[in-house]
Amino acid sequence: MTPALFPVGMMLAALLSLWLQPHPLWLSPVLGLLFFWKRLPGWLWVLPLCLLLCSWRLYKGPSHIEHLVPEQGGVVELQLRISGDPSRMDYPGRDPEWRMPVQVMRIYRGESSFRCTGRLQLRSRMELPPSWVTGRHVHLQGALRFRPTAHSGLWKGVGVLDLDPGKAELLKSHEPLLPLYEFRRLLITRIQRGAGTEERAALLQALLLGAREDLPRAHTQRFARTGLIHLLALSGLHLMLIASILSKFLLFTPLGFRQRVAILIPMLWAFTLSSGFHASTLRALIMLACVRVAPMLYRKANPVHALGLAAGFILILSPVQILAVGYWYSILLVGSLLLAGRWMEVHAREWLQGDPWAPPENQWPWWKRRIARPLVMLSSVSLLCFVVSTPLTAYHFNLFSPIAILGNVLAVPLAFLVLLCAFPILPLLLIFPPAASSFLLAPAAWSAEALLRCAAVLEQVPYGIHWVRRPGLWVLLLFYALCILVWQRPRLLRVSMALMLMLAGYCAMESFLKHQRSEAYLLDAGRGQAAWFRNGQSSVLMVDAGDAFSGWKTRRSLQQGGIDRIEALIFTHADPHHVEGLESFLESHVPEQVFVAGPDVGHNLFAGLEAQPLWQGDVLELAGWRVEVLWPPRDVRSRSAGNRGLVLRILDQEAAVLLQGGADERVEQELLMSGQLPRARWWMAPALSRQPAGDPAYLRALAPEAVFFSGEGFQGPSPGRLQSEARVLEMELPLWRVEPEGHLQLELKRGWVKAPLH
Repeated sequence: MTPALFPVGMMLAALLSLWLQPHPLWLSPVLGLLFFWKRLPGWLWVLPLCLLLCSWRLYKGPSHIEHLVPEQGGVVELQLRISGDPSRMDYPGRDPEWRMPVQVMRIYRGESSFRCTGRLQLRSRMELPPSWVTGRHVHLQGALRFRPTAHSGLWKGVGVLDLDPGKAELLKSHEPLLPLYEFRRLLITRIQRGAGTEERAALLQALLLGAREDLPRAHTQRFARTGLIHLLALSGLHLMLIASILSKFLLFTPLGFRQRVAILIPMLWAFTLSSGFHASTLRALIMLACVRVAPMLYRKANPVHALGLAAGFILILSPVQILAVGYWYSILLVGSLLLAGRWMEVHAREWLQGDPWAPPENQWPWWKRRIARPLVMLSSVSLLCFVVSTPLTAYHFNLFSPIAILGNVLAVPLAFLVLLCAFPILPLLLIFPPAASSFLLAPAAWSAEALLRCAAVLEQVPYGIHWVRRPGLWVLLLFYALCILVWQRPRLLRVSMALMLMLAGYCAMESFLKHQRSEAYLLDAGRGQAAWFRNGQSSVLMVDAGDAFSGWKTRRSLQQGGIDRIEALIFTHADPHHVEGLESFLESHVPEQVFVAGPDVGHNLFAGLEAQPLWQGDVLELAGWRVEVLWPPRDVRSRSAGNRGLVLRILDQEAAVLLQGGADERVEQELLMSGQLPRARWWMAPALSRQPAGDPAYLRALAPEAVFFSGEGFQGPSPGRLQSEARVLEMELPLWRVEPEGHLQLELKRGWVKAPLH
């Protein structure tokens, strides 16, 4: 059996187990038959064995919380173990919310209690006490809802528990690792006191201890857009540096090599557990342990085999990691460096060497050894990681960030400097906190500040960051299949590179052709509305932004559409359900111009925005579209939003859309009486709560080919929406609805509508 069979078998088994969800007892007879059938080759029973391991890890026993609590959930009383750090979630327009991963220990029913298992996400409107650290046990009561949710480390949660603040009690815990978690929390507190500023402290605790809950979301998004997000994940860089520091310290002791390794590996394991037990850290620990233990067994260390062992072992612990993007980033990037690192080093040396017949001092002067060679190697590594990760980044994050090539050359040394300055003084922060905080922590804090400024500068580089459409899954599979072909058949390097370039050209051409379409997206925005229009340009025209709860959907649709900038944003009327979603995507997409209905200029919802008023008769050219304002007139005196909102006609040479944000049937009658109502191919109906829209005479004059409705909140369609739909159906017009959590894509030139598959 080759070493590659184990990780490949585990990956296939993880996918099959998540799809089939087989019971471990059903697989045992099949596995037994394969073991007794000795004529079968050895590799044939690898997949059933891996499938048995994955199904065993996914199996929820009779004591699982989903089996002990009714499906609809409800109020439960539980004993929980805290499994990770709390995080604060800020939402515009409502109070912040604290979230914490927890593990269920016991469930209470009356006077009795039962052993229980399962992982949940605890949510609270009140700030969680600082004494609630990882490893503590808590007795509390709350409302339980079953749904997949984020958890800590390798696992996922099965439900959300809303805490009842009056019924929570901290219990005694005898967990052996509890002092380690408390030391970590103490270190976080000392770093916050000595770092100088909150941003420095948040970045230091994220880089050193994996505690990212205090890092502002804007900084996290900036690191992600510039391709530097891997610096915030504890990985091989951290463990190698810690191992080097500990090894140097252990050299001053009289211990032998085996004793030093026996001390080093448990200490690294403790760091991995305390930092959250993430896939990248565990992968680095397994590889480092293999490299250190191999000489003890008189074997030569093979990092590639160690990577395969780590990839398979992580899936044994948690098969759901096969769907985690962090797992694939860790495996792909480290694997590419291991396989291509020696090749890059040889070619870099040949390129820098110069005349091979010259004396050594002329071939390798000090500037080549100290400056040129490290810079070339770092640039080569950055370029290789960028090429390998680009398809996955475009598929998962809709990002293409060529600035990451330069960013890693600048930021990785800064991150290494932060770790090098900070890791040796962490024990001193526990023993002599004033001295360590005042003097020794200062270089690390300055380096962290430099890293933050570097990320901010990289984000402003022109054409360094692009939002792109998601490539097809077949593109990913073909690209990484070609990478494997290069690894297995080096002689086919030129053929594989040519195929990769052809694939990149195809994706670029497909993206270019899609951008040339005249299209519109109508989004699910709760009770409000949000839509954007593109007409063969990189910029779009956006109308409304949705409410505070659906703003993230608007941002996600912009990213998935490959939209780099919003040339103009028009708010149809001053309604929180149409405006407050702007806060969710201001970090990534800042509109260049903002327009509002003339009567709403100066409204509190538009405070801080340089909004320009729009009145009846205004005509604008925005993002390749001609925008005609049909309502409101300058003499409007009504205070009703249904009588003050904008009615827009958005058109180009082949298509026209009438968008009626909040105007009701009274506005429709005024437009009919004026005799200036133009025809439109599509009608985007308003999101109204009480007053209906879609007067029959108005629809006959408008003569649309199809009508589109959005604005359905969690309470269902409003009475005004239902009456409007009934009028459209009586007119026998095609009617489309934006379903919850969905969208409608309109290609205006071809005249077709596309809805997402459910």
